[in-house]
Amino acid sequence: MPTLVSYKCPECGAAIAPPADASTYTCEFCKRPFTITRTVVPQPPFVSPPAPPPQLNIPQLLGVDPASVVAEVERGAKKVVRWVIWFVVIIVLVTVLLPLLFSALAMHKAEKLTTNLKQAIADRATRVIRDDFLWDDVAPTLAVKAGARELIVGRIRSRTQSHDDQLYIVAHDAATLANLWKVGPLGTYSEAYRATWAAAGGGVVVMSDKKPQVRILDAATGQERALVPLSDTASALCVSEDGGEAWVEVIDHQSLLIDIASAHGKVTPRAPAWCHALGMTGFDHHAAPKIAPPHVTGYRVERTLGDGALGVALAVKSPGTPVPLIVGFDARTHAVTWQSPLVDDGGSVELERDAAGIAGGRAIVAYERRADSSHHLVAFDAATGKRAWDTALDIHGSLRDGLVVSATRVYLPGSKLIVLDAATGESKGSLGF
Repeated sequence: MPTLVSYKCPECGAAIAPPADASTYTCEFCKRPFTITRTVVPQPPFVSPPAPPPQLNIPQLLGVDPASVVAEVERGAKKVVRWVIWFVVIIVLVTVLLPLLFSALAMHKAEKLTTNLKQAIADRATRVIRDDFLWDDVAPTLAVKAGARELIVGRIRSRTQSHDDQLYIVAHDAATLANLWKVGPLGTYSEAYRATWAAAGGGVVVMSDKKPQVRILDAATGQERALVPLSDTASALCVSEDGGEAWVEVIDHQSLLIDIASAHGKVTPRAPAWCHALGMTGFDHHAAPKIAPPHVTGYRVERTLGDGALGVALAVKSPGTPVPLIVGFDARTHAVTWQSPLVDDGGSVELERDAAGIAGGRAIVAYERRADSSHHLVAFDAATGKRAWDTALDIHGSLRDGLVVSATRVYLPGSKLIVLDAATGESKGSLGF
C-alpha cells in the first residue's frame, strides 16, 4: 500500500488528515478542494549480511596443546596456593612462636644470671684459693692419687683476710688446676707455719695445724674422716704408701703412730722405716727411699733416684771440672745400663741436684746454663737414656725448693707453683703469684 508523504493543505498550509485511500480532499480550514498527491518511497533492495570471518585457532597456529596449557596453569595456581599457605604459616610462627622463644631465652638468661650470682656469693669465701694467695714453698707439695685423678695438695698463704697471711691446706685438680677443696683458715703464718703440715698416701691426707691434733681427710673430697688428739703440736708427719698408717712427730716427743682405719695412736718416738717425714725437723722434699749409688769411674755421684727396678744417678766429673753426667742403672744389682751427658750441645752447665725426680719411667733433672744463668729441665727415659725433652724455665733464682714429679706432671714449688706436662715439658699453668 502507498504511503502518504504530505499532510498539509497546499493553499493555507494547515495540517490535514485525509483518509488513507482518498485521491481528493477539501481543506477543513480554507475550504478549498485539492488533489492529493502521494509519494511512494521505494523499499531498499535486500542485501544479505556479510559472512562472519573465519575463527583463528591460536593454540594450533602456535603449536601448543590446549590441555597442556590448562595443566600448566593449574600447576602454577597450586604453587601459588602453596606459597601463600607457607607464607601464612611463617607469619603465624613468627607472631606466635618467636615471642615464646624470646620469653624462654629471657627466662634461661635470668636463671643463668641467678646461678652465676649464687656462685659468685658462694665463691667469695673461697676467693683466696684462686685470686690472692701465695703457694707456700716452705711446706711440701704433694702429688696425690685419688682414684683416676691426680691432685696437687699443698699449703697456701691467703692475703685477703688479714694483715698477716692466713694458712690453708688445699687440693687442686692436676689436669685443670681447679680447686677441689680447702681446709682453713688454720691460723696466721707467723703463729701456725711451724705446725701446719700435710702428708698423703692410699687415698687419705693427714694434716696438722697450730692445735694439738691431726685430721684424717678423704683425699678426693677433703671431708674429715677422723680427728686424733695430740699431747702437743706436730712438727712433722708422714703417711704410709698404702694409707694404712701415719706417724706424727710431736714437739714434746710424745710422737704417735696412728692406725688410719681406727684413728687410734700409740706413742712411738722413732719414725718407722717407711716414713720420710715432712715438717720442720724432718723436711724431705723428695720423700723417696735412698738408693745406693752405682760405681761410675771418674765421676762422683751426687744423688740417686729410683722408680721400681729403674735407677738413675746424677753425677759430676771428679776430679776436675764438675761436668754433669746422667747414669742409668739397675736399682737391684746397681749395674750401669746407660749413661749420657746432661746436655748434648757441650755447653757449660751446673747440675741442680736438689731439683730432680723420677716417676712413670721418666727421670727429670734441673740444670743452670752458666752463659746466661737460665734454668732448664731435661727429661730422660729411665730405661734407655733417650732424651725426651729439654725446656727453659721462666724463673729467677735457683730451684732450691726442688721439684715434684709424677707420671703426668712436674711441679716446681715457689710462691707460684709452676705446672708442666711430664711427657712434653709444656707449661700447664700455675697456682699463686
